[in-house]
Amino acid sequence: MPLQSSDAPAHYYFIEKLSEQGLGAAMHLWPHGGFYPPLFHILASSIAAVASLFGAHISVYAAFSAAWLISSGILFPLGMLLLASYVLHDLELPIAARVALTIIVPVLSVSSACHPYTLLDAGPLIAYGFATSLLPYLMYASLRLIDAIMVKPFHVRNLVIQLCVTAATGLVLMLAHPRIAFTYALFMLPFIILRLPWKFIVSAFAVIMCAGGAFAAFMLITFKSERYLHPETWFHSHQPSKTLSQALLFVFQNGLDGMVGIVFCALLLICAAASVALTKQSARRNAIALIIALLLVALVYVLTVTFVGALPNIISAPWYRDENRIVTMIPLAIVPLIIYGIGTLLACATQTLRASTAYVNHWAQSARARIIIGLAALCSIALVAVTISAQYVNPARETVATHVLEKTTVAGSDGSEIKQLTEEKLTVLKNVVTRTGTDATIISDPMNGSMYATSLYDATMLYPIMNPQSSGKGHIFADVEQAFASGDSQRLLTTVCPINPKEPEYFLTMGGQADSLQSFPYKAQYDTFHDAATINGYVNNGTLTKVKDYSSVGSDTKDWALYQFNCGD
Repeated sequence: MPLQSSDAPAHYYFIEKLSEQGLGAAMHLWPHGGFYPPLFHILASSIAAVASLFGAHISVYAAFSAAWLISSGILFPLGMLLLASYVLHDLELPIAARVALTIIVPVLSVSSACHPYTLLDAGPLIAYGFATSLLPYLMYASLRLIDAIMVKPFHVRNLVIQLCVTAATGLVLMLAHPRIAFTYALFMLPFIILRLPWKFIVSAFAVIMCAGGAFAAFMLITFKSERYLHPETWFHSHQPSKTLSQALLFVFQNGLDGMVGIVFCALLLICAAASVALTKQSARRNAIALIIALLLVALVYVLTVTFVGALPNIISAPWYRDENRIVTMIPLAIVPLIIYGIGTLLACATQTLRASTAYVNHWAQSARARIIIGLAALCSIALVAVTISAQYVNPARETVATHVLEKTTVAGSDGSEIKQLTEEKLTVLKNVVTRTGTDATIISDPMNGSMYATSLYDATMLYPIMNPQSSGKGHIFADVEQAFASGDSQRLLTTVCPINPKEPEYFLTMGGQADSLQSFPYKAQYDTFHDAATINGYVNNGTLTKVKDYSSVGSDTKDWALYQFNCGD
């Protein structure tokens, strides 16, 4: 069954469009022909294509789920492992310690509900989540590029290779979701400032300013508003969701609850201190950069969930002041820092123990040595305990899992709320497509659940997603709404009938808009499709002919019906 959430039908539609039209459709996935980041949907459609080569047909929902599992369960943990290998590469660790951290890092990376689980429940913001899962690869490539710039003696060939790798990885990220660039900049700025010469820093800031200017110009041209110069009015409906202490604890506990979260927070603080105090002078800047990156993430999160006003709006605007997008940064900031701190403690403890073999009782006589060895042992045990416990005691992750399960469950209508899909709606939609065929255009308010007919039964819905957008080639969406609302039969038929001259056009009423979709700001555009007086007027004058009445399907299916436009078919 489909995931019944506001953005899910759009992702299903994009995957099906790529499956039917090929990669040529990748740059114009929207129904109106606009651009939407295609990489996740390319992966999902490719999975379906590969399965078909072996004679297996998998649904769009299975392809969607497989792509999410690959990105979240394989690519993201491996990317975090790659990033961890960078922060550990200059530490002299025993083989056993490296092996243990290699096992722990991927598991720890997906232990928090912050990422990758949250965005599957919210939206789902699947493309942004995919970009976040790929971000560790770009961060790793960028850090290697910084190394290539700073290495002595300077190697042009190595620099060119690293530059090409970073550029190629960045291009992949832009195809996953361009807005991930803001998160990337947030993480990389501390490394740029602390490790590069001032000329590179100035150049980096110039690039950032140019990119910011281009983005601002895009927003001004694309989204007209009188509030741009009044940032205190941005996100006017946003309400704080946490107190300052709750927000800070959430960040430093990596979104983990209870005793597991408390132990994690203590572990993080110890590792942060150790990474600076015990690191070699040459590598200390990396440790400081990791800490600053975490503090920047904490700043953005705290301002988003705790405060209102112009400054919080400006700082969190790149993430739409959306808590769900911002929490995805927390594991990216915390896991490398904890691993670096643990690695530093283990390296120092190993060196101390080696020294003790050369100088009998040397380590035992040194208070500092005893503290380092004790902390290394204590933190190693805590890391293992937290990693294991988070797999079994994780209320936040369990809550997300419950929400996702509820959204993929279809039950009969109980009359308590208008749901996106019910057993009655599935019955009606299947019957509708059986009658109309898959090529005839069906007009209906997508927010009543009819938009799922596209992915469920291969129906040709005029509105296959909640917000098809009427700009560019999408003028037909607004034209149909306005023509329907006009009450003018001639205007309506002139607008609707040419949509597909070879097939009949239909109109479906299937109840009101789903309660769970009421936050959509442009929902009123579909009100005309629920106006009983307008519909009856078209029926009375012959513009619409009732093909099938579905009032008897269920207890709350009154006035559900399929109509055909009298286009002379």
